[in-house]
Amino acid sequence: MNYVVRSIVTLNRGVVRSDEFLANTFRRHEHLLQQMVSRYRDELMTFQEIGDVLEVPWWDVKKLLSWYGIERITPAARARKMRQKDFELIHRMHFLEQKTFAEIGQAIGRSAPYIRQVLLEGGCKPINYGQIGRRN
Repeated sequence: MNYVVRSIVTLNRGVVRSDEFLANTFRRHEHLLQQMVSRYRDELMTFQEIGDVLEVPWWDVKKLLSWYGIERITPAARARKMRQKDFELIHRMHFLEQKTFAEIGQAIGRSAPYIRQVLLEGGCKPINYGQIGRRN
């Protein structure tokens, strides 16, 4: 495939990059596109995390996903989706297994405020198992 240099772009550091250079970058990483999309949408990984796993610069991941029209996920939306994904596990551990926030946090690597927020957003009222039995 022949790529025609249509324009030359000068970046803020004085590095000159052409459309041909960008096309070569895309061609070099295009075979990883499905993995990038899967990790970005399903596993909710950031550009940096995807780049680290696939050994690709994060800015190439960002360019490639935007070039193919993959909608960006804001940090707030990513956090909301992560809490939704964690709800079932946290709910089971807290209500069925009667574990405290500290025990759940150690098991899944999350903080007590995060666990409380997940339960509240899921419509559940957390139970303070640390206080049960102390009120006698």
